[in-house]
Amino acid sequence: MNIKNLGLHPNTIVLINYYLVLVSDRLVYILRFANLLDKRNFLAALIAFVAGVLLIISGEQGPHGTYSLIIQKLSILVEDQLILTIAKVIALILITISSLGGFAVLIGGYLIIKRNVFFGKILIGLGAGFGIISFLFLIATLIGTQELAAVIARHTLMEWTGITLSVIARALAK
Repeated sequence: MNIKNLGLHPNTIVLINYYLVLVSDRLVYILRFANLLDKRNFLAALIAFVAGVLLIISGEQGPHGTYSLIIQKLSILVEDQLILTIAKVIALILITISSLGGFAVLIGGYLIIKRNVFFGKILIGLGAGFGIISFLFLIATLIGTQELAAVIARHTLMEWTGITLSVIARALAK
C-alpha cells in the first residue's frame, strides 16, 4: 500500500513524510547516543525513567515523615542551636527532594545518563524513599510483626512496582 493511495491531501502527505523523517532521525540519534554510553548505566536510567513515571502516576513520595521525626528526636538530644539549625536545614532539603517523589527519580535517571551517577543514585533513593536502609526496616517490621499483608497493603501495586524498579535502577548504575 502506498501513502498516495490513501486519498489524503498532498500537503498532508508531505507533513506525514516530514514527521516520519524527523522521528526516524531522532531514533537514530538516540541509538547512537546509547552506544556511546555504558550499556549498564543506560539501562539503569531507562528503568529509572519508568519507575519515575509510575511513582508520579501513583503519587508516591519519599519518607519525609521520617526526616521530620529525626529532627524532633534530634532537638531533644542536641542542645547546640547551631548544630540543630544545620540539621534542620539539611532535613528541609531532604524533605523537599523526597516530596518530589517520581520527579526526583526522573531527574536521577537523567543524571545517570549525563554520567553523574553518584548524584543520580542519591536522587533516585530520596525520590523513591526506598533504599537498602528502608528495605532493612521493612524486613525488620515483617519479622517483628509477622504481618506481611499489612506491610504490603501500605502501597498500591503501581507504587510497589515503581519502588522496586527504583531499587533496581540504583543497583544497576555504576
